[in-house]
Order: sequence, then C-alpha cells, then structure tokens
Amino acid sequence: MLEISHLNISHDHLQVVWDLSLSVKEGEIVTLIGPNGSGKTTTVETIAGLNKKASGSVRFLGKEILGMPPHQIFKEGLALVPERREIFSKMSVGENLQLGIAGKENARDRMLDLVYSLFPVLHEREKQQAGTMSGGEQQMLAIARALMSDPKLLVLDEPSTGLSPLLVAQVFRSLEQLGRGGLTILLLEQNVRNALDLCNRGYVLENGRIVLEGKAKDLMHHPHIQKAYLGF
Repeated sequence: MLEISHLNISHDHLQVVWDLSLSVKEGEIVTLIGPNGSGKTTTVETIAGLNKKASGSVRFLGKEILGMPPHQIFKEGLALVPERREIFSKMSVGENLQLGIAGKENARDRMLDLVYSLFPVLHEREKQQAGTMSGGEQQMLAIARALMSDPKLLVLDEPSTGLSPLLVAQVFRSLEQLGRGGLTILLLEQNVRNALDLCNRGYVLENGRIVLEGKAKDLMHHPHIQKAYLGF
C-alpha cells in the first residue's frame, strides 16, 4: 500500500533524513519508532505532502505522491493524525467530525457509528466545544476525525504523547480493534513496548537513518531495543 524508497528530507536547509526506505502492506500495522529528533515527524509530514524539501520516491497504492499537494493525498485515502492533534477548539465535537468527511458523504453514517463505538465519550460530548475537553479526549477526537474520511491508510504521529497510562491503553485498544477490522495503519511512537505489542512489523529510526527493521516480536527481543528503549 505504501512504498517509500531512498527518501532524503531537508528541513531549514539541513538534511534530517537520509536514504529512508520502508513499506506498509495492506492490512498491516507497522510502527516507526525512535527518539525525539530522529526524523519521524518530518518523515510522515513529507508522506502527507506537508514538506516539499525531499527527494526519492513515495508510492501510495502504486501512485507516486511525493510532491503532491496535501489535500490530494488526503483524497487518495491517506489520513494523518498529527502529534499536535490540530482540532478546531472553538467548534463542537460533532462539527470537527463533520470536517473529516471530506467529500465522502456516502460513508458518513457508517464511519460515525464506528468512531462513536470506538470512543463513546465523543458521542456523549457531541455538542461540547472541542477545546474544553481533556487532552485524552482531544486525541480521541483527532483520531476519529481522520477516520471519518474512511481512509485506506491511517498514519498516527505519537498518539500517546501527554496521555495518562489509562488513556494510552484505551487508544491502543482502539487501534488494535481498527487493525482487526482490516484498516492499514502506520504508527509513529516513542512508547516502544506498546508499539511493538500492537504492530506486525517495525522500523527503528535514529539520527535520520533506519538502523533496524523486522517483525515486531523480533525487535522486542533485539539487544539494542532492549537496552536503548526498554531498559533491560
């Protein structure tokens, strides 16, 4: 579904990602893990069309999308949930969700049923101003808004940032449920244990370069992962 080949990315005239290659097959949940500043967010912003200073190839469903404008990539079926959430704080929960439909009105009722089943609190707060909700509820809203477009690939940038352990567990349970339903997911995470528990495969990005890749269960037992990320 997603095939990235030899991607090089610059930011503020400095190169931050070198020769990155990764793939995501249909129905997989794949994680890209690594410390802050490793280039994860820059990578997904480039995939989503938000960073033009890049070379290489990004193919989505067989189509080259590197350099394509963000709204067109979104229409192709790639939905990004950014780390900063970027909900419309002065609009209601329901209004935020409506903005996620993006021309796919035929899927509206089905996706609304899905997001309310995943995140019942959003149904309860449908008329509430989004900016008055807790950080965890806002994260749920950001994921739900992306899902309203009925995406083929859901990309999440650090969905557990700033959340309590209880809310982190709830978000990851929701992602697991989406994966069981067949949704393809690319997950960026610093919470390595949760990410590898959830995902089929993983890539490790450090200092702008992929240093490890493989099945999640193999990465979980890799000495570098255990020492650098799991504290063993």
